Amino acid sequence: MLLNFLKLYKKYVLVILLAGIFIYIRSLSNGYNLDDELVTINHPLTSVDSGVQWQEIFNSPYSIEKFGYTYGYRPMVHLSFAIEHAIFGESPATSHFINLLIYLLTGAFLFYFLLSWLGRQHLFLAALTTLIFMVHPLHVEVVASIKNRDELLAFLAAFLAMHAYIRLIEKTSIKHL
Repeated sequence: MLLNFLKLYKKYVLVILLAGIFIYIRSLSNGYNLDDELVTINHPLTSVDSGVQWQEIFNSPYSIEKFGYTYGYRPMVHLSFAIEHAIFGESPATSHFINLLIYLLTGAFLFYFLLSWLGRQHLFLAALTTLIFMVHPLHVEVVASIKNRDELLAFLAAFLAMHAYIRLIEKTSIKHL
């Protein structure tokens, strides 16, 4: 019984990941667009020439306009761009590929979370729900726009937190925290 479940589980995961790849593989050929240039190309905190400036990244706003207006605080996004640019250089194809990988990870964690929440007996429902999530057109902007990596990372972090919560519930006697 467990062996059949694992085989089916692996097949569903593969279908979910392949669906995400099939839908968003074309975004790899996109260049930088509109807002991408504000947080990636030649950005003082993330450009290839500046290297990874840990302290500056964690002490600076997300975006600064030419008139001095500042927007938000997203150091993990800048850190991801800085590491990416230090390793691969400033390449839109690489940035789009990393966004796709993060999106695929969120899909895998969504499937795992739904399966943990609904139980093994609802494997098909968890897979179908995740598949609908992965191919939903609402996500195109988030995956295809490099600048929106902040949303992908926030969603992935939320699922990692839920995973930690599920593990806490499984290992402790506190069932209704």
